[in-house]
Parts: sequence; C-alpha cells; structure tokens
Amino acid sequence: MYSTDTKLTGKQFAALVKSGTVLFPQSKDSMRTIQQQFVNRSQVRDISIYETHEKPVEGFPDSEIMLFTSPSNVEAFFEKRKLTPDQKIIAMGDATAHTLKEFGVKSVHLVPSFDDAGMLQAIFSV
Repeated sequence: MYSTDTKLTGKQFAALVKSGTVLFPQSKDSMRTIQQQFVNRSQVRDISIYETHEKPVEGFPDSEIMLFTSPSNVEAFFEKRKLTPDQKIIAMGDATAHTLKEFGVKSVHLVPSFDDAGMLQAIFSV
C-alpha cells in the first residue's frame, strides 16, 4: 500500500534496513524527513546532488487545477502569481500542503500516492 506520510514511510524503511547503511542522494535543501526516522543516525549517509533554482516563467496560463509538487514550487509561484478563488489546488505531500496554507490557501487536496495514478486520482476528485 502506498502512503504519502513520509514519516511513516521513513520508519518502515528504517525497519527494513535493520543494521545496514543507506545513501540518500538528495537536494541541497532536502527536509530529510525519511532520514530523521532512523534511530541510529550513523546508518544514514547524505549526498547533495542537486539544488533547486527558480526559473521565471513568462506567459504562464491560468488553469482550473493547480498541482504543486514541493514547497519550493509554492514559494516560486507566489513570488510572481496569485491564485483565483475558483482554482482547485492539489499538493504532493504534507510539507507542500503546509506551505500552501502558509500562503493563505484554505482548501488543499492531497494526492493519495506519489505516483501518476495518485496524481490522476486527485485531479479527477477535485
């Protein structure tokens, strides 16, 4: 069963790893939610392999449904744009939903899973 609860996923993953060591390729700005679920921090090796940079988008069309994939997507969007009251908002994960709410979005739908099927399900249910 898929879950969008990254803390739960981290705990389950740590249990599967047992006493092994795991390398986490990640963003420089990673929240490290999965890694934080390991009781023994020496089992975790992080390596930053990319960094998110904002890229200005000109002529961005208005859309009925907006799907935000990360907190940095939300921040970049609200730096230049605003939502209209009739737009439906979908977030991939609790951290993204939390950031949307910090920007005043009252109604945020979460994807049921972090895959294409989960995104489609969220889009068709809003």
